[in-house]
Amino acid sequence: MALARDEKVHFIAVSEAVRKTAIAYGIAHDRVHVRYIGIDLQQFRPGGAPVGERAKRILYVGRMVEKKGGQHLIAAFAAVRARMPDAELIMIGDGPLLAQFQAQANSLGVPVQWMGRQPSDVVRREFEQASVFCLPSVTAENGDAEGLPIVIMEAQACGVPVVTSARGGATEGIVHGETGLAFAEGDVEGLTQALLRVLGEPGLAARMAEAAVPFARARFDLQRCTALLESDYDSWAQRVRPGNAPVGAAA
Repeated sequence: MALARDEKVHFIAVSEAVRKTAIAYGIAHDRVHVRYIGIDLQQFRPGGAPVGERAKRILYVGRMVEKKGGQHLIAAFAAVRARMPDAELIMIGDGPLLAQFQAQANSLGVPVQWMGRQPSDVVRREFEQASVFCLPSVTAENGDAEGLPIVIMEAQACGVPVVTSARGGATEGIVHGETGLAFAEGDVEGLTQALLRVLGEPGLAARMAEAAVPFARARFDLQRCTALLESDYDSWAQRVRPGNAPVGAAA
């Protein structure tokens, strides 16, 4: 494409995985820069009871679409409930596959709390009650995939361990074994075991929660991320000679 060949144009990637994809499409590696999307650390912060003392609540926040992997979470939750009858699953979000997911849960005989789409303050309150956040992202049949889900940053900023699939930018969003657990994309058994581990080991969950907060603050602070991006724009603009078109940036 024309932009890829224009040396004055730089590209912003929201994760290293997206950067690699852009380079694979032919964009020069020195014109693709990773800049994370920051989160508001004043809004998303720890609260509620310590994670290790909470009920066994699994929280999902996201659209009900294929790439978010809700279908795999429901299947894994059925297996978790067989081992932990007191485990709960709360799913926040709406989308075209909602009815399909609800039918799946009904057929498996597992109770899921469907909250629909909610504002960020409600999501934050749910983080304060969750013992683990789960986003089992997959690559959809049409190729649609995650960049770096903001919600896993928000969960960690709130001190909630994250279980997510090891695909795309998601693995950049956690520290496996320290702030959460990653499992192979589409591996329902791996997802089940990861959830059982976090839910069944309160000490581990507490350590992950403690590590998650400083990790999120150091990497995903909105003010810092914005300052880096502004610095990039200033630097690129200074390289353009008078009379030339301004430097462009594409995400």
